[in-house]
Amino acid sequence: MTYVKEVWVNGSGGGTPIDAGSLNNMEGGIETADVNARKALVDVLAAQADATTALTNAATAQSTANAATTTANAALPETTINAKGDLLGGTAPNTAGRLPVGSDGRILTADSTQATGLRWGRRFTADAAPPLSPAVGDIWIDIT
Repeated sequence: MTYVKEVWVNGSGGGTPIDAGSLNNMEGGIETADVNARKALVDVLAAQADATTALTNAATAQSTANAATTTANAALPETTINAKGDLLGGTAPNTAGRLPVGSDGRILTADSTQATGLRWGRRFTADAAPPLSPAVGDIWIDIT
């Protein structure tokens, strides 16, 4: 029902048109306005819920991106290893350093005086056993 605005005039001779048809027309207009307002409110609340979900998803995505950035920044750069045979050794807690490949025939040995705690040593087989040395045929290491 379409609302038609009435012109009301005060006074006994004003011919104020109060009748059931006019009052029903006003009620219909009020009802239509109420229904439309409720639909608009439902649409606004749905849009608000969608916006809240979008903000939550954006915050989650940002958090994930931040975590990925932190992980990537903490990763060991590929350039740390720059030659065939290079090794990594711990130089401090949560810190790695490069131990360059040793010469052929060298063996890896622990050495706390080195930055990585490792060094390459020479491997010998004893031909003659001086006093307090390995026995003939034993393998021993010279770290000099």
